[in-house]
Amino acid sequence: MTDDEGSDESGDSGGDPAMTGTPDAGVPVDPVDAAELDRAAAVLDQASARLSASTDRDPSPGLVPAVMQTVRAELRPGEEIPLPASDGTLLVTETAVGNALVVHLDGLPELLVRRCRVRHRTDLSTGGSLDVAVTAAIAYGTHTGELVGRIRSVMTAGAEELFGLEVGRVDIEFVDVFPAVGSQR
Repeated sequence: MTDDEGSDESGDSGGDPAMTGTPDAGVPVDPVDAAELDRAAAVLDQASARLSASTDRDPSPGLVPAVMQTVRAELRPGEEIPLPASDGTLLVTETAVGNALVVHLDGLPELLVRRCRVRHRTDLSTGGSLDVAVTAAIAYGTHTGELVGRIRSVMTAGAEELFGLEVGRVDIEFVDVFPAVGSQR
């Protein structure tokens, strides 16, 4: 099309011939910017496809819930826990401890943690200062007895290593099953 035909590529008539239409926001889009955006979107699509092909778990279904869990956690940080090594001068929230423990549990390929709640106990008569409740999905065919023991040891080691805190009670609830790594879906 030429400039003197009075229409651009999008079918709009009139206006600046260097512009190729208006997006939803009503702001004209430069054709160079539109082409760059199309190329960037194609590159992103290719990268996503490669990521999906190279991992055994699809990251996209859990992305939005994970982001929203973080957003909600920031709104409800939980009680502040004094770190033992600081004589009570350094504090960490229950949610921060829970998130750190989840990161440690991410090393277990047969486990997908859905929720981890930490409650700090001031009454230490029953041993340990933290009560932890985990809700998770497990890989099909996983022996839960062995996995529960590993979850408890990873949490205990993580809480001690990162915060100097003792884990008392650990409640684990398996709520879903997913295909094991390397299995046909």
